[in-house]
Formats: sequence, structure tokens, C-alpha cells
Amino acid sequence: MTKRNILVIAVHADDETLGCGGTLVKAKKEEDHNIHWLILTKTDPRMKDCVEQVQKLYEFTTVHQLGFDAAKLDTVPRVDLINAIGKVFNDIQPDTVFLPFYGDVHSDHRVAFEAAYPCTKPFRYPFVNCVCMMEILSETDFAPALQINAFTPNFFVDITLI
Repeated sequence: MTKRNILVIAVHADDETLGCGGTLVKAKKEEDHNIHWLILTKTDPRMKDCVEQVQKLYEFTTVHQLGFDAAKLDTVPRVDLINAIGKVFNDIQPDTVFLPFYGDVHSDHRVAFEAAYPCTKPFRYPFVNCVCMMEILSETDFAPALQINAFTPNFFVDITLI
């Protein structure tokens, strides 16, 4: 069986854990997939050791850090974000992608979704077969109680036995 390539897009180093950490652990443990971590923003230098520990714990195949300024993704030209993310897509050719939820109240998470989602178009990135939005619990529920902001998942992974 060919290993699948899973890419989790984290705006900040910790979004992968908050958004789909259990799913990543299960995929690695049960399926032994290649799991790749894309961090869009700069990581505080004091957190370098933590990022390395997380990389080892999840056994990420690769880690890509784009180094954009946190809380300022909305100031980066969208084409620059799309091109940077697209390069990572082409390098690793993920078949499964985890993105921040488009309705997240955190502006960086919304911008990340808007920049990463074009990289899932089948005519440009035919290797992508599954796109999942993840609820990043630290931010998602702060949105106003409007239907458009509601995170209504339709895909669940049972992680109770990992």
C-alpha cells in the first residue's frame, strides 16, 4: 500500500495540535502515513525547542516554515501567500490537506484558508483528494453566533483508542 501524504497547515505553531492533533497521531500510528507540517508564521525563537519536540512527537516527515509575521497575514499580498503555499504543495504533493476553518474569528486563520484553498484546485494540484477544515478551539468559538460562522463538521475521526 502506498503511503498517503497528509499536510496540516498551521498558521501558528500549535494550531496543528489544537485543530487535528489526535487525527494526526492516529494516521501515523495506524496507517504510517507521511505527515507534513506547514507553519505559515514566524515562531518565537524561545519556542524553537518546543517546535522541535512537537516535530519529533508527531514524527512529521517534513516541516516547512514560511516565516510570515503573525497577526499580519492580511497585509501580505494574497498572491505571495498562495505562491508560497503552492510551492510546498508541489514539493510534497499531499493527497489530504487540513486547513483552518474559513469562518474562524482569527484573521490569520481566515486569510490562511483563503490563500491555501486555491492550492486544492484539481486542475493545478491533481494529487489533492481530500480537504478538511479543522476547528482550532482557541479561536473558532469566539465568532458571533451567526449561521455563516458556525463550524458544522461532517467528518469525524474517533481517536478514543489511540
